[in-house]
Amino acid sequence: MNTSIQNHHPTVKPLELCYRILQLFKTPNDQIIVDTFSGSGSILMAAVLHGYKYIGSELDPDYTEIANARIEYAIKNKLTLKQKYVKQVDKTNTKSKSTNSENNFF
Repeated sequence: MNTSIQNHHPTVKPLELCYRILQLFKTPNDQIIVDTFSGSGSILMAAVLHGYKYIGSELDPDYTEIANARIEYAIKNKLTLKQKYVKQVDKTNTKSKSTNSENNFF
């Protein structure tokens, strides 16, 4: 996988927001998140952080490549991402701020 992929999707959703949305609908049952317009994969990344199974689809092959890279990154770095991007959502239900260079990817 190309490690220099940049996220150039025009409407990238904040990971914190996607995580919070999925948290609102969390139940004790097994859940599968279906995102039929995955774009760059923000909802699917949040699904990974919640431990949900997920299905995504996207027509644009460029965005599919970005989404796949982001999902792979989320799988490999789940604990770090939860601590960095979601910690305050879980504790205070407010958006955490991040000003690092990864913002171009996430």
